[in-house]
Amino acid sequence: MNILKNIIPAFILIFLMMQVKVKAQKLNAAQQFELQKTVQNKLANMLSIPFQNNFDLGYGPQHQLRYVMNFQPSVPIHLKNRALLIAKPIVPVINSPWPKSVFGLGDINANLAYAPKPKNQRFVIGAGIAVGIPAATDKTLGTGKWLLGPSLVFSKTMRKFVAGSLINQTWSIAGASGRKKVSSMLWQLYTNYNLRKGYSLAYSPNITANWKAAPGSVLTLPLGIGISKTEPLRRGRAITFNVQYFYNIVRPANGPNQSLRFQVNYAI
Repeated sequence: MNILKNIIPAFILIFLMMQVKVKAQKLNAAQQFELQKTVQNKLANMLSIPFQNNFDLGYGPQHQLRYVMNFQPSVPIHLKNRALLIAKPIVPVINSPWPKSVFGLGDINANLAYAPKPKNQRFVIGAGIAVGIPAATDKTLGTGKWLLGPSLVFSKTMRKFVAGSLINQTWSIAGASGRKKVSSMLWQLYTNYNLRKGYSLAYSPNITANWKAAPGSVLTLPLGIGISKTEPLRRGRAITFNVQYFYNIVRPANGPNQSLRFQVNYAI
């Protein structure tokens, strides 16, 4: 409860920040609506620079707070025939109280997906590889292994909805001989229901699986809801603020039971 007393006022302040008008380009309602959907499309032809701040509650045997900031830019690389190569690294910075108190860098998950020119701009799909880089600054923050596996990403744009998925499955192929072998899945879903004036309802959980874990500790499955606000900037750029709450209906032993997320995304 002490954790919530500290975090809830911070999220109220963040929500108030979402109401502040930035120096923006003036758009009509239709242009604003299309901009919202373009920014939400993970395969859009835009450079996306998000900072995702996750506050995990009830983590470890003492039910403490863990903080994870994921820096996960999405970089489109133009190829011939209007195809795209999407590079999406996920770089975590972690402050963890358990199994020991430590702050540092976690392992990097890098995705590279090829997206051919779509026949229908409302549905885009890409496929490629995922690479796990053992970049953790402390052994408790990473696996100590190089990982490799397939990656799939798609996005569907409808009248008011934008939905999609990034999923990868990786296996350890090299690394520290004394560390356990790895077989893991990362599934990032996203669903946005767009409202007026830049607002949208959002659900974008990080579903993970550690297939080598003991029975009952394999899957993390969050359910939740959030709200986001997109503000247009000059020269076709935009900034989006996003606040979400998740409750982990399935979680490993000593995993967090709920999470609060605040994300800022700058799109060019």
